[in-house]
Amino acid sequence: MNSKRLLTLLGSICLIIVVISSLVLSACAKQTAPTTPAATTPGATTPSATKPSATTPAATTPAATKPATTPAAQVIKWKLQQICPPNGLFWNKTYVPFVKDIEAATNGRLSITLNPPGALCPDLDIFKAVNTGMIEIGISSPGYQKGFLPEMDAVSLPFGWRHLEDMVMTYLSYGLKEHFEAGYAANGVHLLGFQMRGGSPVISRVPVNRAADWKGKKVRTHTTLAMFLEGLGASTVMIPGAEVYTALASGTVDGATWGAEVTIRDFAWHEVAKYMIYPAIFAACFGYDAYVNPKNWAALSPDMQKIVQMSADTMCLARSYDAEVFASIAAMEEMKKKGLQVCTIPESDYPALLKSAENVWNNIAAKGPGAKKAVQIVTNYLRDAGYTSYKIE
Repeated sequence: MNSKRLLTLLGSICLIIVVISSLVLSACAKQTAPTTPAATTPGATTPSATKPSATTPAATTPAATKPATTPAAQVIKWKLQQICPPNGLFWNKTYVPFVKDIEAATNGRLSITLNPPGALCPDLDIFKAVNTGMIEIGISSPGYQKGFLPEMDAVSLPFGWRHLEDMVMTYLSYGLKEHFEAGYAANGVHLLGFQMRGGSPVISRVPVNRAADWKGKKVRTHTTLAMFLEGLGASTVMIPGAEVYTALASGTVDGATWGAEVTIRDFAWHEVAKYMIYPAIFAACFGYDAYVNPKNWAALSPDMQKIVQMSADTMCLARSYDAEVFASIAAMEEMKKKGLQVCTIPESDYPALLKSAENVWNNIAAKGPGAKKAVQIVTNYLRDAGYTSYKIE
């Protein structure tokens, strides 16, 4: 990404944060302050000692009138379970502000307790816990939902979206948002949105400068990323993250994936693998999904629903990508100073990358009607953007 495009993108992200945040605050319900009735001024004449007639009210003094009282607003308390470690990038930059935004905009009427992974239930059970009402709101990985929502494979089609703007346009303007919302609703939760994240490059022990260079390489990766690389001649293996550093150092694998550059830096894989390969297998993806128990959602007043949704939009559409892209820029500079080099496969090799990617798309679309529709929506955009001529009926 060149510097001009990067500055434009980052400026857009900051603008989204400002606009959505202002909307959240403006959506705050106005609470009516208790009012004290105006004092009643006694008449110029002193009432006689006789009782007032039935049609003439007795005079009153200010002391005789009590001000109206407004009952204290009921505080709704929710529990939020998510899968990222406390004090990590997403905890500090997205979840803590999300909770604070809602509490501030509702004047404390909705209080959400943020919980670390495993505090209320195992990470893989968050969706079920929200569905049953054990937890009011959850944030997990759409990959956890693939067993009953195979369309979740379409949140990161290999070599599909080339930029963040592509993903945002597909989600908001091509019907992907509504399609995913319907899928989550059919499985018993109300979808707030997906946290938009950066890409997933491969870090490698050996240079990969052409598409053909993947042939014979062994890469630690998984799911659709593995299918894509296998289509280019690589072999793949899935090993736990804690074992990847040793596997790279010993040459057991030639390369590995694990999210964006900042995560790779944090795992210190650059100490034993000195090449970052671009283009990334996908340039942007939906990283985490946020959803609410439907009964708890319906119990909120319309203004509170609007506040929660706008706060979720800020978290998902702006803060998440913003946090990761800034952190990844700094991480890349740090790793380059320690010897990391960048390998960029030329655009002349894109047809080979696209051929492998389209085979993966076909595989995803074959998993069911929901998956097929998701692939159709995404590839409709990709055709309009001029990235591919791929089309499924």
